[in-house]
Amino acid sequence: MEPIIFEDVPHKNFRQTVRKFIAKEVIPHALEWEKTRSIPVNLLQKVGEHGFIGLSLPESVGGGNKDFWHEVILAEELARSRVLGWALSILVQSNMVAPLIFQLGNNEQKEKILKPALAGKFYLALAATDPSSGSDLASITTVALLKGKNYILNGEKRYITNGSIANYTVVLARTKTQKDIWALGLFLVPGDARGIKREKLVTVGLKTSDTASICFKDCSISKGSLLGDSTRGFLYLLRGLQRERLIGAVALNSLALYIWEDTLNFLQSRHRFDEALSKKQVIRHRMVELRTTIEAARQFTYLVCDAFAEGKPVDKEILMLKIFSYENCQKIISECVHLHGAEGFLEDHWLSHVRQDSQAFSLAAGTAEIVRDLLAGMFKM
Repeated sequence: MEPIIFEDVPHKNFRQTVRKFIAKEVIPHALEWEKTRSIPVNLLQKVGEHGFIGLSLPESVGGGNKDFWHEVILAEELARSRVLGWALSILVQSNMVAPLIFQLGNNEQKEKILKPALAGKFYLALAATDPSSGSDLASITTVALLKGKNYILNGEKRYITNGSIANYTVVLARTKTQKDIWALGLFLVPGDARGIKREKLVTVGLKTSDTASICFKDCSISKGSLLGDSTRGFLYLLRGLQRERLIGAVALNSLALYIWEDTLNFLQSRHRFDEALSKKQVIRHRMVELRTTIEAARQFTYLVCDAFAEGKPVDKEILMLKIFSYENCQKIISECVHLHGAEGFLEDHWLSHVRQDSQAFSLAAGTAEIVRDLLAGMFKM
């Protein structure tokens, strides 16, 4: 059952527009891009020209001025592209970094950085994770200390999506020497600033995404690079992470359903002992069970999306989705690869790539253990 709003003509037309774009520009090249670990440099610009970046941001900053459900539809369709690394790069730019710059940036930053980024002129990145602290963002050691008219940035960020290709990166750094969540700020740092060294990391999955480490050594950035208050960066980032987690749940539910449908088609086309595999009772029952968990995750996610779009508090529910939807998708992938038999073990099969990608699902936007602990705290356990 789909949300009623998906039946509106503008939403239906938008879904078809995105699906046609992906069918033409992405899916035919998916296997080649996975092998070469690369994405054409002009693909981001094509995405921007179609208005797919910053859909729910105002037109005044180059956004689409559309409702949050357009973001939901985009995430669902990107997940069906078979190129999950690239899809992640787009979603990070559109639903994580761009909203932060819109909410916290000044007019000059919105005009010179946000607008062209939404047009697909260049990539944006968010660098929060230090290699020494991982998901424990409050314990980062990267510092940005004010000296005269500039902040001096020192430290290292790791596992950063779009990290080595972004023209601008939003960096979480400690603005005071003490370990305190009220001593963290966000800074908009140009990729060509002096004192920055960026290195692309080789990952097991998400091969079409740029994952990088970024080192800052006496990197001097202006006071104007600060986004918002120099002591509230942690809170700004937490809000952004919740949106990322919700959009991630939307995408992974869609991916799970897409994989289930592909697997059903496969089982209907393969015959063993004079009948289709889909007619075997043990397989029929397993497929029904998988579809049930997918639908449970989808309906829960849509309910939370509706509340989120209305501005209602859904922090607990989003964390629940980060656990349930993300882990359920991993389960669906594993089960469906098995149901494909030897076919799913082939290196060139798209499900093999997705299975490798899925290892990152429990790490993205906070490890599963961190999220469980956050949720336990909300329940005052």
